[in-house]
Amino acid sequence: MINFANIAEPVATALLGEPNHNLSNATELRWGARGSLALNRQKGAFYDHENGEGYGVLELIKRETGANPNEWLTNQGFKAPEPVNTNKQGTGRAIAFYDYCNEVGELVYQVVRFEPKDFRQRRPDPTKPTGWNWSVKGVEPLPYRLQEMASNPGVTVFICEGEKDADNLAALGFLTTTNSGGAKKNGKGWPPSLNRYFAGRDVVILADNDAAGRDHSRAIALSLSAAGVEKIKLVDLPGLANKGDVSDWIAAGGTREKMLELVKAAPMFEAAQLPTPAANDNLTDVHTMPPVPPGTWPHMSEKGKPLNTIPNLNYMLRHYGFNVRYDVIGKDLKVTYPGQSGLVDNSRAAAINTVLSLCALNGLPKTEAAEFLLSIGDQHPINSVMEWITSNPWDGISRLDELAGTLTTRPGYDRNLLRLLLRRWLISAVAAAAMPHGFRSKGVLTLQGPQSAGKTAWFTALVPAQKRELVKIDAIIDPYIKDSVISAVSSWIVELGELEGTFRKSDIARLKGFISADYDQFRRPYGRTEEKYPRKTVFCASVNPNDFLVDDTGNSRWWTIPVISVNYEHRIDMQQLWAEVYEWFKAGERWWLDREEENLLEQSNGDHKQADPIEDLILTAFDIEAPRTMKLTATDVLIKIGYDRPTNAQAQKAATILKAVFGQPRRVKGRTFYEVPKPWQDQPPAYSDEQPY
Repeated sequence: MINFANIAEPVATALLGEPNHNLSNATELRWGARGSLALNRQKGAFYDHENGEGYGVLELIKRETGANPNEWLTNQGFKAPEPVNTNKQGTGRAIAFYDYCNEVGELVYQVVRFEPKDFRQRRPDPTKPTGWNWSVKGVEPLPYRLQEMASNPGVTVFICEGEKDADNLAALGFLTTTNSGGAKKNGKGWPPSLNRYFAGRDVVILADNDAAGRDHSRAIALSLSAAGVEKIKLVDLPGLANKGDVSDWIAAGGTREKMLELVKAAPMFEAAQLPTPAANDNLTDVHTMPPVPPGTWPHMSEKGKPLNTIPNLNYMLRHYGFNVRYDVIGKDLKVTYPGQSGLVDNSRAAAINTVLSLCALNGLPKTEAAEFLLSIGDQHPINSVMEWITSNPWDGISRLDELAGTLTTRPGYDRNLLRLLLRRWLISAVAAAAMPHGFRSKGVLTLQGPQSAGKTAWFTALVPAQKRELVKIDAIIDPYIKDSVISAVSSWIVELGELEGTFRKSDIARLKGFISADYDQFRRPYGRTEEKYPRKTVFCASVNPNDFLVDDTGNSRWWTIPVISVNYEHRIDMQQLWAEVYEWFKAGERWWLDREEENLLEQSNGDHKQADPIEDLILTAFDIEAPRTMKLTATDVLIKIGYDRPTNAQAQKAATILKAVFGQPRRVKGRTFYEVPKPWQDQPPAYSDEQPY
C-alpha cells in the first residue's frame, strides 16, 4: 500500500525539481521563486497559493503529466505491494485513490478503490506504521473536490455517483463533486450534513442508469431542496446501457456542449417533483388532508420509517402547504398553513402545536420539531419593513417638508435644525431595516412638549394602521434584563417609555451604550442557545418637562425637538415617504450628524439641561466678559463661590463647567489651573461722581 505522505516529496521533486530551500522548513516544502506551491510534509497535501487550490499527490501527477496517476507511479517505481486484509482496509489490489480535502486543501480522508471492485475509506494518522487509519468513525463527511467548490462559489455544481465519474466530467471543464460511499438502499447514501456546502448554488444531479442510481439522485434532490437549495435539475443521460454512468456517456462521445444542452432542456426539480398540496381554499382542518406517502421521505430508516431530520420535517410541511419564514425585524417565526384559524395572540403557539400533531399523524419524531422549525425559518428570512417600503417605487414627490409641517415647534426654534434631525433619523430607520448587519443608531428623535399633545401618537402614525406592529410604544428597557431587551428590539421603531425616570445619572451610561449597539444577544423561544442578532431597531422618545437632560458628558444622542402641538391625523402617504427616504439611503446619504451639526444640536439641547447649582453660582460669581487674570483650580473656584469643603464630585462637576465656559485648563506642577476673571467680590467697587467717598 502506498503511503502518499511518504512519497509526496520524491514525487514532487521528480515532477517539479528541487524545492526552494530558502522558503522551506521542517514541516513544509515550497516550490517557485515566491514559494507559491506548498507541500505539507506530514499530510502529503499540496496547496497552490497563487491559484487558491489544494490537492493530493494523484492530482499533482495528473496536472503535471496528464497521465494516469497510478500508471505513472508504477512506471516510476512507486508500485504498492499487495495489501493484506487487516484493519478493514479491503482485499485485492488498490487501483485508485480519491482525496477528500477541506476548503483549504488539507487532506481529511481518502477513498481507496480495490480490484476486485471494493471501496474503503481511511484517514491520515502519523501514529500508525503505515501512516493511515482505516477507521473514519467520527470524521465528518465532505463533498469530493470541496476546495474547488469553495474557490468557485458562483459556478453550477454537477453531482455524480462516484469519484471516477466526477473526475471524468471535471475533465470537460465542469465543477463536479460526489459523496463518499455512493448510493445506498432507500436513498440513504447522501449525508444531510453535505447540504450546507450547496447553499445558494445551482445544482445538476447525474444518476447512474439503474434503480439504485435513480433513487439516490432523487434522495439528493429532496434533501437539498428541503435544505433551501432552490435551483436543482435531474439530468437523464441518453443512450446509456443498464448500470451505465456519465463516464460511459463521455466514452461514447459525450462532450461539454452536449452536456450543456441536456442541462438547459431539463426541468427544474422543485417545480416538477416536490409534493404540492391539493387546492385547500375551503379547508378548515389541515389534518383532513392525506398524509405523506410512505417511502417518499428524504431520510428513512432501514425499515422505511422517517428519521428525525430537518429535511424530513420540511418535506412534511411542504406536503401540507405550510409556509415557514423568519421575520428578521420581529425576531420571530411566521407560520401559515391551510385552514389556519384562532387568535392572533396565539398564532405561533397554535402553529407549532399543529406541526407537532401532524408529526404524530405521519410517524415523524417530534421531539425536536420546534427547534427544527427555527432552522427551516432561517432558510427563508423575510423583512417585513423592507417588503412594505419597496412595495411601490417612489413617485418622485418629496413629502419631508409635509411631515415636518405636522410639528409646531416652540417660537425661536431653528426649523432648519428640525428638518435636519428629522431627515437624518428617517434615514437611520431605513438603514436599520435595510442593512444586513453593522447598523448603529446615532440618535434618538425626542419630542419635548406638553402632556397630551399627541407626541406618542405622532410616532405611531409613521406607519399605517395595518402595520402598527412595527412600532412599539412606551418600551421599558433594562439592558441587564433579557426579556426587556428582546421586547425592545423586536420592533422597527421603539419609543422609550418613562424617559424622565430613565434620565437618572446612574442609568445614562448603560442606556446610551444599549442604544448604539450593533447587535443583541439572547435566546429565541424554542432556541437551544443564545445567539447574536443584528440590530434592526431605531429609537424615539417623548418627554414633558423642558429641562430633562442631565448628562455632563454630552447629550448628542438626544435629538430634541421642542413642540407645542403636533398633527398626528395627517393623511401623508407614509409608504411613499419611506420609499423616498430609501432613495436617499441608496444614494449614500448618512444618518449621523457631523461635528458642525452636533454643535448646533448641543447648543439647542442647552435649553433642555437641568439647572445645576454649581453652574449657576459660577456664572453669577464671575464676569465672563472680563479679562481672565486669575489662575485657579476647580477647588479654588468652589471655595470662592462659597463651598467650604468641596468634595471630589463637586470639583469634577466644577471642572466640567469651567472647561465649557473658560476653555482648556493648563497643567502646572501636577495641578490643573483655569484662567478666569476676578470674581465680582474681589473687584473694587465702581464709584460715580454722585457718590461720596
